[in-house]
Order: sequence, then structure tokens, then C-alpha cells
Amino acid sequence: MRLGVLSQWFAPEPGGGAVPTVLANGLVDRGHDVQVVTGFPNYPTGRIYPGYRQGLHVRETLRPSLDVRRVPLYASHDQRAARRSLNYLSFAGSAAAIGARDLSDRDAMWVFNSPATVPLVARRVRRRYGVPYLLHIMDVWPDSVIESGMVDQGRAAARVGDALSALVRRGYDAASRIALTSPGQRDLLVSRGVPADLLEYCPVWADEAIFSPRPADRSVLPEAARDARVVLMYAGALGHVQGLDAAVRAASEVRDTGLHFVVVGSGIADEGLRALARDLGATNVHFMGRRAPEEMGDLSSAADVHLVSLVDTPLMRVTMPSKLPSVLALARPVVLNGAGDAARVITESGAGIVAPSPDALADVLRQVAACDRSELQSWGAVGLDYYRREFSLSRGVAHVESMLADIAR
Repeated sequence: MRLGVLSQWFAPEPGGGAVPTVLANGLVDRGHDVQVVTGFPNYPTGRIYPGYRQGLHVRETLRPSLDVRRVPLYASHDQRAARRSLNYLSFAGSAAAIGARDLSDRDAMWVFNSPATVPLVARRVRRRYGVPYLLHIMDVWPDSVIESGMVDQGRAAARVGDALSALVRRGYDAASRIALTSPGQRDLLVSRGVPADLLEYCPVWADEAIFSPRPADRSVLPEAARDARVVLMYAGALGHVQGLDAAVRAASEVRDTGLHFVVVGSGIADEGLRALARDLGATNVHFMGRRAPEEMGDLSSAADVHLVSLVDTPLMRVTMPSKLPSVLALARPVVLNGAGDAARVITESGAGIVAPSPDALADVLRQVAACDRSELQSWGAVGLDYYRREFSLSRGVAHVESMLADIAR
């Protein structure tokens, strides 16, 4: 098939950019011709990457049958709502005005639903050129915006929520199929009037070129953590919805066990978490800052256990954090501070321990610190088996391919 991939994020951007990048390459590997429409890379710094200059006619051929059209945008990853909104809207405007034609000859499109302005571009392509699209839900809007802290709670949040809900519905209404990344999203979307027969569960995959089983090399860790009895790692965004203050407090409480907590990543909560660790005298908590994607395989493999953490809200209960399949693909066990669909994966797979509440996290960490290495490795092995059954790249790409073939017909 001639397929389109429409996403604001794409390689070389990490995080959200990895999902469409891995998918596009997987579809090419399966014999399809793929045209990507995306922005100029600026996530997560909010600055255009070195080697790129914004323009109206920028195309790249990454490999045979994989072409990328980049459209200009307002580069920002600012926490302030006005600048972030301009980032989202500028990409949507550019993609609709100058990128839509690149998708006009496609049999079907895969659309990354974050931010929720992107499906409006797909809607325009469908109306103008008749190209059907599969909308893949990563974050449920407007909930994710409201809970991110970008918008003050109260009347302003209600107005923003109403406006975004109307925008989101336009993207849903024009989609031929909607793929969900967690089972709980189905009930939420059906309750908002989305027809159930449009919805299909299709979990996302890890970048298996980076996240795959390998021996632990602790030399990549901070020196103070290299001889730890157990290394617990959190790798990802440091925001409010991760609730990582509970993890810093819990790690501080169990520093007598020999457990060290290594935090990799950056975000709006970074400064506050570092200050909290200093105030608590948590000498077993180490911050490594943001690291390049190519470092993350070896760095993540150096940990004995990984922390996945989300605050317990209705939205987070139906959110499947992308780091969870990545950790399972590494064959490393998980301590999950959260509830809902992500907790169900850990319970169902046997790949780790779920803390029933943030207050119970210290007790869970003591339990982990008391485990011998063979027990931790056993949890990691069953987690890897579960990943291969439920989240693997080959399974995910085949599922997306099948849905695209259906809507192309």
C-alpha cells in the first residue's frame, strides 16, 4: 500500500517521536511505501535541532520507500499555555496548508493523536482527497492538557476543556478507525459519544533497537550508585502527573537497605525533586538529567528494577505509559506506583510489584531491596515474555497494517 504517517513528532526526536518512527520503518519493512508529514525536530528542548533549518520545501529520504516532508512550526516546549498552543497550532496550520498534498495519493493514513490538533489536518486531507485515516490515541484530550498543569484549574480550565472537546470531536468524527493504547480508553470514549464499532485496542511498542535484553554495565551510572545492592531507575519525563515526589521520599526512607534511586530525564518537576532530595538528605537519590536516545539502552539496562509512576486520577487509570513496554522489553522488573490499566499489566504479567498507594511505596522498595538477584531476574524474564505476546513491535506493526488495509478498502 501507499501509506501516510501524520505526526507532529518524528525522528530524531525521542519519546513520542519514537512511536511513529518505529512504525514507519516497520511498515516499509513489510513492503509498503510510506510518506511522513511532520514538523522540524524541537522536542524536548523547544529549540530546532542542529543541522535543521526551517523552510517550506524540506524533504528527506530516510531510506527507499520512506520519505519525510517537514513543515515549519513555532518551536516551543514551554509550560506556558500560550506558547505551547502556538506550537501545536502552527504545525497543524503548516501541515494543512503545505503538507496535505504530500498525503493526497495515499491509500490510508496513520495519525498520531497528540496533540489533538493533528487529526484536524487528517480530516482536511480526507475531505479534500478522500484518504481515510486511522487515529491512534496516545493521550486522551482535553483531559491530558487539564491535568498537565498548563491551565489553571477552575473556570478557565472548564472553558479550555469545552473548546478542546469540540476540537477533539471533529478529529474523531472523520476517522475511519480509532486505535486505543489501553483498554480503559474504550469506556471513556464511548461515554463521550464515540461509536464503539470505531474503537480497537492496539497497544504501542518499544523501540526494540534500543530496548532489548543486554547485560548490566553499571559503569554508566553515577559513581555512588555503582556498588548499590539494588539500583532502582526512573527514566522519562519529570512532570506533575508522574508524582515522583513520593518516590524520592520513599527512597530516602529506605537508604539503609542499600537501594539507590537513579532519575534520568528532565521536565518541569526536575528542580523541585532535586530540592526535595537535598532537604531529605537522600544521598541514595541521584539525578542524571536528560540523556540522548542512543544512550538509553545501556543506561536502562544498568538498573536492576525500574519505576513506573503516575498519579492516581481517572485519566491516569486509562493511560498506558510508553516506558512500561520499554522496560518489559529490557527484561527488567517494574515497581509501579499507580493504578488502572498499567497496574493490570504488572499484576497480569507477574513482572513486578504494584504499590497500592504512594504511602506504601517505601514498604514496596524495602521488599525489592530484600530480593536476591535471581528473583529480580525471574520477574524480568516473565515480563519479557509478556511483552513479546502483547506489546512487541512485530505484533503492533502487523495490527496497524491490518487496520490500514481494512480502511483502505
